[in-house]
Amino acid sequence: MLTIMSKKWSKFEEDFLMNNFRSSDLSEIARQLNRGCKSLQVKAYRLGLRRASLEPQLSLTNEEAAYIAGFIDGDGCIRMSVQYKCGQPKTVKPIIEITNGNKEVIEWIHKKLSQNCKTKVIRGLVENRYVLPTPHYHLIVAGYWRIKPLLERLLPYLRVKLKVAEAVLEFYQLRDAKESGKPPTKAMWRVALRARKLVNSKRAPHIRLRELLERFVTSLPE
Repeated sequence: MLTIMSKKWSKFEEDFLMNNFRSSDLSEIARQLNRGCKSLQVKAYRLGLRRASLEPQLSLTNEEAAYIAGFIDGDGCIRMSVQYKCGQPKTVKPIIEITNGNKEVIEWIHKKLSQNCKTKVIRGLVENRYVLPTPHYHLIVAGYWRIKPLLERLLPYLRVKLKVAEAVLEFYQLRDAKESGKPPTKAMWRVALRARKLVNSKRAPHIRLRELLERFVTSLPE
C-alpha cells in the first residue's frame, strides 16, 4: 500500500502563515510557501488562526449591551470549561450561558450576537437537580472570536459576573501571548482556577473537579 508522507512545516513557514493568514490572499500564501490551499487551511486551524473576514461582527448600542449584561448577571453563567484526559486537565475554554423561560428574549439576544452562538430548549430535569415547570431556552456562546469581543463590550455593565469576566479576558490575554499550537501555560491554568473559584458552585461534582484542578495547577512546574 502506498503511503503519502506530508511535508513537515518549518518554523519559518509557521511564522509566515501566522503573520499573513488573516489578511493576505490564500492562493498567494500557498504560492510563496509552495503548498496547497487545503494544507494551509488545516495548519491554520491547528494554530488557531482565523481569516479577518470570518470574524464575527458585534454591534451593540450601550442600552443593548447593558440589557444583555443584566441577563448574564441574573440568569447567565460565565465559566471555564475544562476538558480532561485520563483523569487530568488537558485543555480549557471559556463559555457563556444564559437560560430563560422567555423564548423571545433568548431569540433577541441570539440575533443581536449575529447568530454566533447556539440555542437549545431545556425540558424536564435540569442537571439532575430540579424539574422546570415549563420549557426553558438555553443560549451558549463559545469560541475566542465570539466571547472576547462580547465580554469587552459588556464589561462596563457587568456587576455580579464582573470578576469572572475580567478573569476570562486575562486568560485570553495570556493565550494571545503564548506560542500558537502550544498547550495552556501554568499562568493560564491559574487564571482558569481563579475563575472556577469565583463561580464557587456548591455542587459536589463541581467541588471535586475544582479541587482536582487546584492540585493539577500546583503540580505544574514554574
